[in-house]
Amino acid sequence: MMALRELSVQDIPLGMAFKKMAGWNQLPADWEILLSLSQGGSYLATWQGKPAGTVTTIQYPGPFSWIGMVLVDPQYRGLGIGTGLLRAAIDYAQSTGPVLLDATPKGRKLYLTLGFSDICPLERLEADRLAIPSRANDPHIIPIRPDLLAACIEYDRLHFGARRDGLLRALWSNAPDYGWACLQDGKVKGYCLGRPGSRFDQIGPVVADDTVTARALLLAAARNIPGKPVIVDIMSEQIRWRSWLLELGFTVQRPFTRMSLGEWAAQRDRSGQFAIAGPEFG
Repeated sequence: MMALRELSVQDIPLGMAFKKMAGWNQLPADWEILLSLSQGGSYLATWQGKPAGTVTTIQYPGPFSWIGMVLVDPQYRGLGIGTGLLRAAIDYAQSTGPVLLDATPKGRKLYLTLGFSDICPLERLEADRLAIPSRANDPHIIPIRPDLLAACIEYDRLHFGARRDGLLRALWSNAPDYGWACLQDGKVKGYCLGRPGSRFDQIGPVVADDTVTARALLLAAARNIPGKPVIVDIMSEQIRWRSWLLELGFTVQRPFTRMSLGEWAAQRDRSGQFAIAGPEFG
């Protein structure tokens, strides 16, 4: 019999064990961020008293909630645990507005049965080694400083459709070398962040006024990655951006689909979103 209880920081070792079984990339710091942003709707499932799966729900103030980290121990699959976790998270999250998530192809089939609809396609691109061009002298691309972070957060709100102060501050604090901004005439024209992972380092989010700025930001961050494979999760609609990444040395690892449950309009213009923070964050 399945039972649910609130997921806590004490459960992070269990979450890490589940994500390792799934071959995912998270570190304990990522679970800490997720739980710090969750006001409820994050659960640990047990089956006959034994830990069996997880789901996380984070709230972006006002507009919507985000569901992620739907993980089930392989020995308990086929028992309805994943569906039970999702239904519990959805029941919690729907009380505050629309619910969003980024789905794998297998997960998408389940989410469609629960009432979700597609927003847009995403792809994870991977590179073992990047041939990074020599650094260009662009005075507008600068490291994100503490005094610049607030402006980047506001810039992000205009493109993402919600404030995600806690997430962006945590990403920058955990990996400041991956934090870069484009500043022109005192105004932010783009920014990027990144984070280390157990299998890859990840660049994202990358948010910018145009493709040229997005390229410069990604290159600035990539120069600081210490010889590890790199991933970037992109909006597949950004055709020029995608083509440039493939030329740079990235290959397609796997697709995702951004999905929503409930009325959703804030991200209809996604032209400034070049890379997401990750499917667990949006």
